[in-house]
Amino acid sequence: MLASVTMTDSQLLLATFLCVSLLLCGWIRGIRLTRAYPNLLFDQAHRHLPEGIPLLLLMLISVLTLIFGYRSPSLSWFLPVSVDRAAILFLWSTSAGMLSYLGACTASLALFTHREQAKLLSLALICTLLAINSIYLRFYRPRYRELLNSEPGQIFLPQSSAYSCAAAAGASLTRLLGGSCTEREFARLAGTSMQGTNPGQSIFAFRQLGIKAKKELSSGLSLESMEDPAILLVAFPGMGPDSHAVVWVPESLGGPFVHDPYAGRQELTTFQTKHPGKLRILRIRPQELAPST
Repeated sequence: MLASVTMTDSQLLLATFLCVSLLLCGWIRGIRLTRAYPNLLFDQAHRHLPEGIPLLLLMLISVLTLIFGYRSPSLSWFLPVSVDRAAILFLWSTSAGMLSYLGACTASLALFTHREQAKLLSLALICTLLAINSIYLRFYRPRYRELLNSEPGQIFLPQSSAYSCAAAAGASLTRLLGGSCTEREFARLAGTSMQGTNPGQSIFAFRQLGIKAKKELSSGLSLESMEDPAILLVAFPGMGPDSHAVVWVPESLGGPFVHDPYAGRQELTTFQTKHPGKLRILRIRPQELAPST
């Protein structure tokens, strides 16, 4: 049903449409080249395809950025929320779209030039395209249907999967403020994938729940002085910095303590011993509730 399609699903459909459109354009471009140059050899086609090198470079930059962003997730902290939330989908769409265009163009050239090396190259490009799409669908597509959808009467939720700490933390914080949200619902709003939930996605989900949130760097600020609840990004063993989300509960809301969706409640002294130094914070300001959407 169309009504059940989320915003993230709609973006995914748009990206798929873009890739299919570019694939058709590439196929037509290859046919037009062979018609314009009937004696064109495949290994000379690049001379009449000026967009080929720029498209290859753009695709390479997109793939490298995806890999680098996965290895250093804290880089997304400095991006605007809207860019942070859509970065993965945009980069995947760019790389897959460029490869769709070049792969289809190469395949159509191979079909009409009847050169064995052309057929092999086009087959390699198509296999690469399928591999990129498989990687995206495996690791980056939204995943929420397998997460917990109900925890009646419970405020602080445990994470039900290895990648849903931010979704469980966001749902817990929403319940702490008097709202109603499950881990599955928060993950759906944020577009959580097997790579987790980046800060921009969490802020976007909070906005849809009528809650304002913003990124902050603690810069030596002690947790005891924080009167507002927050999501804290900390290191998880074996996963690197900023790889795990926990909930800061201030004294005004029953604290002070930290709720870890993986390990449960942690007293402040224990938490500070494990995570000394600066923290990346999604600060929530309950006194400035945004209009519900």
